[in-house]
Amino acid sequence: MEYQSIFHERMVMPRDSYFQGNNLSPEHRAMISDKNDRWKVAFIDNIPYYVQKEIGYAFGVSDEESRKHYATMCSVWLHGEKYFLGEHLKREPTPLEIVNDVERFHIGERFRLFYILQFPEKMKIYPDVSSERRLAARGFLSRAKEISGGQYNNFFPDNDERIAA
Repeated sequence: MEYQSIFHERMVMPRDSYFQGNNLSPEHRAMISDKNDRWKVAFIDNIPYYVQKEIGYAFGVSDEESRKHYATMCSVWLHGEKYFLGEHLKREPTPLEIVNDVERFHIGERFRLFYILQFPEKMKIYPDVSSERRLAARGFLSRAKEISGGQYNNFFPDNDERIAA
C-alpha cells in the first residue's frame, strides 16, 4: 500500500522568509536570541498543529543521556515561554495561565520539533512508527533540508537507527 504524506505547511514561504521570521510577530522574533534558530521557529510555526503532533510521534530520544538533555532543554524552553507570556501580560503569569498557554499554543509539540531540528544526533525514528507518521517525518525533514540549505543531508536512513550520521 502506498501512502501520501500528511506533511504540509500553512503557506509555502521562500527560504529567506523563514530566516527573517516573516511569519512571526515582532515580539516573537525579538525573543529568539540566536538568529540561527529563527528559521526553525518560523518553520515550525507554519506547520498546522495536527501535523506537528503526527511528526512528533515518529521520533524519540536515542538514549538515556539524550533523554536527560531533552528534559533540561525542555525546561529551558518552558522558562522562555513563561517569560514571553509575562512580557505579553506585563506581569508575572499565574500557574494556571502558564498551563493554559502551554495547551493553547501546543508548546510541547513545538518544542519536540525544534529539538529534532536542533539536536538530530540525539533523536531516532521509532522502529514501529506507522507508515503515515514516517512519511510525515520525512516530509518535515525534507523541507527542513530545503530551507536550511542542506543541513539535514543524513536524515533519511533505510533502517531505524539514528536519524543523523
